[in-house]
Amino acid sequence: MTELEKYIQTYFGVNQNDLSTISAYFKPVTLKKGDFFLKTGRYSDRLGFVQAGIIREFVVMDEKEVTKWISTQGYFVVDLTSFLFQKPGRWNIQALTDCVRSV
Repeated sequence: MTELEKYIQTYFGVNQNDLSTISAYFKPVTLKKGDFFLKTGRYSDRLGFVQAGIIREFVVMDEKEVTKWISTQGYFVVDLTSFLFQKPGRWNIQALTDCVRSV
């Protein structure tokens, strides 16, 4: 069972058939340190689940980077407003370390 499947099973308690269906929508992707999952102004068309590594969500305000959230193994990453409502993303989502995530 993958980390994603464990997370879904722990929090939502879905049956094995549904779990297999859900996890089939996610594929492992590697981000190198410094790579972006999303940049401000772009549209978020994917939801990520961190399998390994550290990712931060931040915005640039008055030429300073302001971190909103740090995601580690077992967390989802997404600019939710952009993902759900097809609006330009407000957040930069960047790998702080080499990462493996499912999208």
